[in-house]
Amino acid sequence: MYALATRSKSTTVLKFHELSDFLPGSAGSCRRASIFAYPLMANVSNRMGRIADQLRQELAVLIREEMRDPRIGMVSVTDVTVSKDLANANVYVTVLGAEAKPAIETLNQAGGFLRSLLAKNINLRTTPKLRFIYDKSIEQGRHLSALIDEALAQDALHEPNDESDAETPGQDQH
Repeated sequence: MYALATRSKSTTVLKFHELSDFLPGSAGSCRRASIFAYPLMANVSNRMGRIADQLRQELAVLIREEMRDPRIGMVSVTDVTVSKDLANANVYVTVLGAEAKPAIETLNQAGGFLRSLLAKNINLRTTPKLRFIYDKSIEQGRHLSALIDEALAQDALHEPNDESDAETPGQDQH
């Protein structure tokens, strides 16, 4: 993806195009050949991160205070990723006190309701469509921690005794 910056008397216009638009023989290449093109950087600004953080905070409050469905249990919003055009947002959640699959299905069904509440609380041109995904990282962390504890316990069983390493009393120590 490339951005084109064209300058008129008082404004700069930034248009986004695919790289193929600039190759010889492509439509419009003559017109765009004289305009300076530069590749977009992956992290132009931190705006997406700030929007994702605000969505995460707002969703955590809305789910806790507005959702009264017993199938949800206690939900913790762990992360939110937002698409570049702010049309979609993946919301990663963990569930305590309920089964994960029915809770995620319930949250996905209530996505429109939560989106409308978000639109009232957050001032964005478009409010992203929400897709809830179960975050397995906490379970994976617990599993890894259990494996580490098990490995440490096995190492403690296999360590040689300090008494067997000690020298016998009749030997000279120089």
